[in-house]
Amino acid sequence: MDRVDIKTNTERRLQSFGIEVKSSDEWTLNFIIDKTVNCIKSNCNIADIPDELLYVTVDMACGEFLSYKKNSGGLDTEKFNFDMVQKSIQEGDTRVDFYVEGTETNEQKFNKLVDSLVSGHKGDLETYRCIKW
Repeated sequence: MDRVDIKTNTERRLQSFGIEVKSSDEWTLNFIIDKTVNCIKSNCNIADIPDELLYVTVDMACGEFLSYKKNSGGLDTEKFNFDMVQKSIQEGDTRVDFYVEGTETNEQKFNKLVDSLVSGHKGDLETYRCIKW
C-alpha cells in the first residue's frame, strides 16, 4: 500500500467531515499516519499493510487526527458538522442508532465518532493477524 494513497484518502475523509488540513497540520498528519501504519503492522505482525486495509488505516488516522485537534484546542466540537456523519444503520428489521437528536451533546457525539474511527475495526485487523513465533 502506497503512503501517498493513505495520505490522500485520509485528507479526503477528513474533508468529508468538514475538516480542511492546513499546511500547519502537515507534520502532525504525517506523524499520525506513520503511527497508525506502525500500529497496524505491529498489531497484525505483518511487514506490509494489504490494500484491503486501506479504509481501516484511513479511518484510524482520521480518528487520531480529530482527537489530536480536539485535545490541542484546534477543533471546537460545538461547531463540528455532524450532518456529514451517519446517524444510524438499518439492515432488515435491525436498526442501530449512533445518536438521537437532542439526547447527547456535540462533544459526546464527537467522542463516539472518534472512538468508532480509531477502534471500530478490530475484526478487520484480526483477519490479517499473523502468528508470532
